[in-house]
Amino acid sequence: MQTAEISISDFVQQRTLLLNALSEALSAASTSVIGFDLGGLESRIAQQQKLCAEIAELDQHVDAVQRRMAQVSRSPSGVSMAFSDTVSRLREVQARVKSLNDQHQMLLQRSRRTVNALMRSYQTFAADLYENPAKRQRAAGEIP
Repeated sequence: MQTAEISISDFVQQRTLLLNALSEALSAASTSVIGFDLGGLESRIAQQQKLCAEIAELDQHVDAVQRRMAQVSRSPSGVSMAFSDTVSRLREVQARVKSLNDQHQMLLQRSRRTVNALMRSYQTFAADLYENPAKRQRAAGEIP
């Protein structure tokens, strides 16, 4: 059982590291949104997608180990203090990532509303002040 606990502990530590990296990527993406850095935002989104894929793959491995452990032993053994600390850190990181994800989602929603309002305003402004040059040429009887 000790080897299974170690491997689960390693998985939990890896997941914690990946979630920390995702947390940093979310924070950096928010900074990119605020600074109108589209290139930075796109690279952060790609980084987030890569990290999420790695987390999903790791979760599949953890599920497989847990299924094997459940088949080997139906009675839970004592969990070490180090493993409990690792799981506690994982929960903290998961809570931080969830909070940052929620904040990032709200920021993107506000940004989308702002951009939509600016686009509507621009379309109204542009339609009133600027005439389409193609329409002007056709009206004058010119062939483009």
